Amino acid sequence: MFCETQVAHQRTDLHNENTKPTLCAMGANGVLAAAQAALTLLAGTPPWALIPLFPAVVAGEQAQLAASLATNPNMPAGDMLRRALVAFGDLQAGAFIPTLSAQQFASAYADSRGEGKRGRSDQIISGFKEQSLQTCYRADSIEPAFDAHTAGYVDFLDAVIAGVANLKQAGYISLRWSATSMATLSMHNFPSQNAVAIEVTSLKGLPDNQSWMTTVESLALIHAGRPHWGQENHLNAQQVSQMFGSNLTVWRTALTALVGGSTTFSTTHTTQRGLEPLSQSAVPTLFGQKAGDIVASLEPARSLLMTP
Repeated sequence: MFCETQVAHQRTDLHNENTKPTLCAMGANGVLAAAQAALTLLAGTPPWALIPLFPAVVAGEQAQLAASLATNPNMPAGDMLRRALVAFGDLQAGAFIPTLSAQQFASAYADSRGEGKRGRSDQIISGFKEQSLQTCYRADSIEPAFDAHTAGYVDFLDAVIAGVANLKQAGYISLRWSATSMATLSMHNFPSQNAVAIEVTSLKGLPDNQSWMTTVESLALIHAGRPHWGQENHLNAQQVSQMFGSNLTVWRTALTALVGGSTTFSTTHTTQRGLEPLSQSAVPTLFGQKAGDIVASLEPARSLLMTP
């Protein structure tokens, strides 16, 4: 791991700045310049440099990258990065990408490897809100959760790392430990006190993303992982039932009490996963005030406050 998170007693921030993500700060022009330099380096690096006409092929890829930006000068940085990664793949030089990634990560985590970083836990773990809302790149991602007191998540990581070779995808793997949850269908509802969520990502638009996400999801299920409801998730009703057991019945019973057999809130997502009322003929058994009734009950107080 690149950094270790600890509880700090000092309240002053250290190397915790709300700066633009490196890729966003570079922009498409900066990414193009870095890609051109990397491709030039590749053309002169064995064993690629020993391949006849390889420098000319590299020059052709460089020209295509430059032309794509000239055609679309407002191209997001992430799109240019995707094009550059595809170029390395087309040159059968995917093995060169980890070298470049290592250089980037070494720079990005320089503070953590030195004096460290200090700040609010949410900012250290997830970054600032503005950094999360950037629009310069997008990714495909899946984040299964595991019981942190079992070996399943370690076996999952080993399987993911072993299975990544020769796929045209590029991203990161991150681990986030947390307390478990009592929520009925929470991915973190495990019998122990701690869960660990493992996010696997790849820059959006790369050729093997979908097959990679499918593979990762399959590996997660094999090792008792629960895919995040809001990321890549293709579970079916049988898998959800096996995953959550009696909790699924508890949840569906509560849903039925609220809506009866109504399908007003049903979607293809809920239907596929069996997140539906217990019976289409059921009637609601839980009732409360309607929003309009609540507003009407407050009208006398509002009128009194508005009276001059």
